[in-house]
This record gives sequence, C-alpha cells and structure tokens, in this order.
Amino acid sequence: MKELLSAGYSVDDFAKKLDIADDLVGAQTSSGALQKFMHTDKYLQYATYLIFVSKANRKKRHTNIK
Repeated sequence: MKELLSAGYSVDDFAKKLDIADDLVGAQTSSGALQKFMHTDKYLQYATYLIFVSKANRKKRHTNIK
C-alpha cells in the first residue's frame, strides 16, 4: 500500500485499478447494491486502502502542524 500511495494513487485511482469504480457509483444510489457490494473481496481491499490513506493523511497533517 505504501508503494501505491508513494506512486500517487488516490482512492479513486485504486477503485479504477480494482475495476470497481462503476460499482461504487451504483452503490451510492441503491442500498441493496451497497449491501451486496460491501460483501465482496474487492470492497475489502478498497476499504483497507481508504483507511490506510486516511491515516497517512492524518499523520501528515499532524506533523505539519508542529
């Protein structure tokens, strides 16, 4: 994950890499689609990267405050 972040992969870029960008859009408009999508391995990978990027950004902001 560090390599992807260092290479400049955004969360949206990662969704495209996993080929789930369209699934994410569909899940935003349908709760049934969201529930089904959240039980996939690709969603788990996406959510893990999202959390990783979020933590990295918080850490970056925290170190810039000092």
